[in-house]
Amino acid sequence: MATRADFADTVPFVDAGPAPARRTSTPKTGRVRPHNHDSMVTRNRELRFLVFVVSMGLILFVPTLFGYLIGNAFDSGALRFFLGSLGFCLGVFAAFKVFPYFWIVVPQEMAFVTLNLFPFFGSNPNVPYGPGGHFCFPWERREERGNIPLEKQTFKFSEMIATQTSAVTVNGSLQFRHMLPSIERLAGVDASVINDGFLDEVKQFLNARVAPMDAVTAKNSVIQIEGALEHILMVEHADRIAVELDAEVEGMQISSIDLPPDVQQTRDSAEEARAIGSSLWMFMGFPDQATFLAARAAGTISQTDINRATEQFLATSKNATLNINRIDATGLDRAGSGGAIAAGLVAGSHK
Repeated sequence: MATRADFADTVPFVDAGPAPARRTSTPKTGRVRPHNHDSMVTRNRELRFLVFVVSMGLILFVPTLFGYLIGNAFDSGALRFFLGSLGFCLGVFAAFKVFPYFWIVVPQEMAFVTLNLFPFFGSNPNVPYGPGGHFCFPWERREERGNIPLEKQTFKFSEMIATQTSAVTVNGSLQFRHMLPSIERLAGVDASVINDGFLDEVKQFLNARVAPMDAVTAKNSVIQIEGALEHILMVEHADRIAVELDAEVEGMQISSIDLPPDVQQTRDSAEEARAIGSSLWMFMGFPDQATFLAARAAGTISQTDINRATEQFLATSKNATLNINRIDATGLDRAGSGGAIAAGLVAGSHK
């Protein structure tokens, strides 16, 4: 018994437009991103180290001196040594306790922004720190929201765009990183703000590029639309994205452009009708389509015969029903003999 695979090269039943462009494995190129290092951010490192040294010195010196003076009041060398040593030990203990207030450790591929409670001369109170360990002022306030990731992040989107014929849903994603040199601008900024910014960029492009197309052309132009959107995000609007979102786009993919479910069902049903119609002449025992059409025109076989053969074919192929939402008559004309057989099949199976 013939299968649909035997008729894969027959004329299509519905004109679906050009075939989609095939994806290639060519790697996408972009700007080389330098490795994140704390030297990329600006802050007064020398003053912070100086404050640390002076503070540690006072913490060690003051209790030592205080113990020495108490011992000296009793005019006892042994007591002076004992109390001075005790004061030094207390100073060492205190130094260990307060050291975390002078030191910040930032994990790899992370940034941290503190709030300087006493900024000097109106300087920016948001202080950035890159990966690694760093000296800081003890009066800098640290909060959980000051942690900002520097690793690659993915933003996924699914947007419905109205075309000239019907709406399509564009599904895709982009990869981006935040930029360490200006990371302090993201202090207190919620992740949803960044995502909304990227979504606005994507929607603006899709409305300008996809809306003028018809739905089938848009569906078959995934590669072209993806390339154009990638160029917009990574080249043309890269500087604006860096300023407004403090981010750099490193990759862009459109996974699919989907038709509405009812339109897709119509296309699938029409293709199924074409395949069954092209197979029917062999199922009825004719050597070729031309002989079948000649017998149909001469009245050797009737519509009743075609209906009966259709029911048997569907039962044999385990496809008891065939639902066609809409048939494009012009598509049938273009389909030639295969379309003519499908027309007879459809006419008989939808009484």
